[in-house]
Amino acid sequence: MGFHDYFFYFNVQAGSTRLEEWISLLTLSLAPLLVHIIVGVPHPVHLHDRPPSWHDRIVHYNPTSIIWRYFVIADRRLRSKNWNACDMAASNALFWTADGWDGSETMMVKSRIYCERRPEHARLRFFSFTAGKTLIITAQGIQSISFILGAITSFKRFYVKFGVQNVFFPFAVLGLLRLAAALWLTEDYTYIERQAWESETESRQSTDLEKLNNTSNTSLSSIEDQLSHIADARFVPRNGRRGLTWRIFILLFIACLWLLPIITMLPFRWNIYLTGTLFAMGIFYFIFLSVTLFSTAACIFTHRSTSTTFPYATKRWYKIYTCILFLLMVSMVIIAMMENRKAPCGAYTTYPPTITKPHDFNFDEFLCGGTGEGPL
Repeated sequence: MGFHDYFFYFNVQAGSTRLEEWISLLTLSLAPLLVHIIVGVPHPVHLHDRPPSWHDRIVHYNPTSIIWRYFVIADRRLRSKNWNACDMAASNALFWTADGWDGSETMMVKSRIYCERRPEHARLRFFSFTAGKTLIITAQGIQSISFILGAITSFKRFYVKFGVQNVFFPFAVLGLLRLAAALWLTEDYTYIERQAWESETESRQSTDLEKLNNTSNTSLSSIEDQLSHIADARFVPRNGRRGLTWRIFILLFIACLWLLPIITMLPFRWNIYLTGTLFAMGIFYFIFLSVTLFSTAACIFTHRSTSTTFPYATKRWYKIYTCILFLLMVSMVIIAMMENRKAPCGAYTTYPPTITKPHDFNFDEFLCGGTGEGPL
């Protein structure tokens, strides 16, 4: 079984689409991405007077960071010896400290002194805003999976159905990883942030500073070590049966998604007819899933898989990559909008109505249920 050929088509054919149709299409298109980001990024807790800069914040909107957060929250619950409401609150919070973002297990213990309100239970309240978010993501994920299953039964027709309305549907599938941590996600917590802490302790500030200045570096290091030991004692080892099984599963899940753009772009059994939209999607998801897979694997294999903050979030390359990723998203939407058109049966596609090379083919007839071999 050899490889077949590629045929590439790019046509600007969006002139007949009305404004109300564009609004509907863009809503459908952006919904999986926006829901994935808005639902997946928690409100930061500032424990330092220097606020995070924009490039410190933007890394949390990277879908890789969101997936990582779900992975670690589920991992903590699986490995916890005595899970409680404080652990749940700290695992969901996003702490900004003097050393930057800190989502470590040590911070989970240390943050208890700042916790003003914690969840009532150590699990999700089913009638809550967080549960509603999970329900929305689950519905989107099921819809996307049904779209993929339809491709298995009619692979060729799967290509033709692509339009601007579903360029971000893979993010709905990725969002299903939220289900692994769903029972331990919450927003029912409040931490005393730096500004409030300063105003409440103004009368004791000079005393605290004096004590801090008298504390040696050795003592501070000793306190950190003690907190680290306390945190370690609360969990079974990450290379134990629970932690190892969960890490293997997450890597296999991402690897399966990573294979999808590769398989769909390679002409194993038939010629591949690519539009600019499909080509842009293939490149985008291959880059995104490659970085996600290999960076996640690197963190797991180098024993940096216990912080809810993605370990590479402070690296310059990851910040630059995040900006490039969003630029690629914008470019992909623009290309899809330029190519998008409505077929006679009402379905949207980015393919031209007909082609004459390499042979005569009627995409409109094929999209609307025919064979595509009808008159042009």
